[in-house]
Amino acid sequence: MFHYTVDADEDIDAQIADDLRHIVKTIRSHVSEKDFVALFLVGGFGRGEGGVIRRKERWRPANDYDLELIVQKPFDKGVIHDLGTRLAGELGIPWVHIESHPLSALPRLKFTMYHYDLKYASRLIEGDGEILNLVPAMKANKMPLEEAQGELFTRLWTFIGAWRADMGGRALAPEESEFLYGQLSKALIAIMDARLILHGAYDASYRRRLERFKTQNAACEETSLCEWAVKYKLAPHAAAPPAPPIEMFFMIKKLYMNTLRRFYAAAYGGVPAQEVSMSWQTFESLHFKNPRTLFKRLYFKIWKRSRWFLDYLRYNIGVIYLVSALERDKISEELLARAHHFLKGVSGFEEPAQPDWASLQKEALKLREQIWR
Repeated sequence: MFHYTVDADEDIDAQIADDLRHIVKTIRSHVSEKDFVALFLVGGFGRGEGGVIRRKERWRPANDYDLELIVQKPFDKGVIHDLGTRLAGELGIPWVHIESHPLSALPRLKFTMYHYDLKYASRLIEGDGEILNLVPAMKANKMPLEEAQGELFTRLWTFIGAWRADMGGRALAPEESEFLYGQLSKALIAIMDARLILHGAYDASYRRRLERFKTQNAACEETSLCEWAVKYKLAPHAAAPPAPPIEMFFMIKKLYMNTLRRFYAAAYGGVPAQEVSMSWQTFESLHFKNPRTLFKRLYFKIWKRSRWFLDYLRYNIGVIYLVSALERDKISEELLARAHHFLKGVSGFEEPAQPDWASLQKEALKLREQIWR
């Protein structure tokens, strides 16, 4: 019998099954019978590793449901987004994330972490499960380095989206601590994933990823923190945090910035994936001028006639500097100035009256919606 969580609890499974029935009913009401092909549950719940917490006498997803909708013809992205938002509100959970592809696109899906997990580690909710045989074969030990880099960029949100300027000087409310711990656990998993992908050791399962990571990093601070992060991801109700949230925030932020540098050094600088001393100038050069990035810059400029990828590069280096500038007892004015320099080069940037950390944080969060739209 399939269980949606590691708890293997019948009550939890029944409540999740109720949610999924509501999701199916709602989606089917928006997709005609002839256009609907299949709906898959992806992510943690799709491989029996979903995380739940107890709210108002019910077990609820700690984060979200990830779904893949396969249809005969392309589905409007705006409608899909609005549908996910509506479902999240109806179910009382943070997000319902729905991806959608037409059936004809499956043989051309790129090798990504998400597509790998869809093909090899998802669960059919309704429809024809055999269609996943159309997705090209992928090998976990060949996971593209861009997937690690993309995840590291995505999880930078933890350090600007989950942080408030007054947090360091007051006690956090329980829901603030819970949210911060949840985001920090995601950042730690991104650290673990980046290391594993560099070594050709990725796996869809959180538990197997952790075991491989522990084998590679026998006894270090990152290993114990990543062990907590996976436990928190799988069973947040049973994973006691190793330190207060603010202390953990700055501890993990430092590890994260180190991981970014180590990843760049190993992936693009030909340096073994170990602790390295890298100047910001070298980091910038690897960010903008490594061979993979130069090719994509030319592709977007010449063939796509778009500056999106350049905005993407400038945005991410700007946020990296912005996060690095934030220290527990001060702001690095030098790194803040570099953050300002790159963020103002992104399309849509609005110059604040005073470009301090908080105003650039606000602008970065706004730009993120534009970049990832």
